[in-house]
Amino acid sequence: MSDSWQSFLDTLSEECRLFNALNEKALALSNALVANVPEVILAAQTELEQARKAMVAMKSRRRAMQQRGFGNMPLASVCQFAPPQIADGLKRRAKELVYHTTALELINSNNRALILGAMERLMAILGVMRRAQGAPLTYKRRGIMPLPDRSMIMSHNA
Repeated sequence: MSDSWQSFLDTLSEECRLFNALNEKALALSNALVANVPEVILAAQTELEQARKAMVAMKSRRRAMQQRGFGNMPLASVCQFAPPQIADGLKRRAKELVYHTTALELINSNNRALILGAMERLMAILGVMRRAQGAPLTYKRRGIMPLPDRSMIMSHNA
C-alpha cells in the first residue's frame, strides 16, 4: 500500500469528519436523555454506537499509516515532517482532532450526569414506594418499629 502525504491527509480529514459525526450523535443522545423517551434514547444509542465504530475504524487506518511511516511518533510531530503544501492542512486537522476530543469528553460527561440524575430520581421514587407499601408501622412492646432499609427474605418456617 502506498502511503503518500495526500492519502494521509485524506484519511485524517475523513477521521475528523467521522469524529464530528460522532459528536453530533453524542449530542443527540444528550437531547434524547433530556426528553426522557425510551424509544428515542435507544435509537440515539444505536446511532452513536454505529458512529463510534466508523470513527474507530478510520482512526485505526490513520494510526496504521502513521505507524508504518513514523513509528510511535505523535501526530503533531508527524505534521512537522510534511511537505509545505500539505503541512498546513495536516496541522489544521490535528487541531480539529483535539477540539473534537475535548467536545466529546464534555458531551460524555454531561450524558453521565444526566444518567446518574435519572438513576437518583428512580431510587428516590422506589424509596417512596417502599415506604408507602409499609405505611402502617408495626407497634411493638417498646414502641413503633422503623421500616427496614433493605428488603427482607424470610423462609416459610419463620
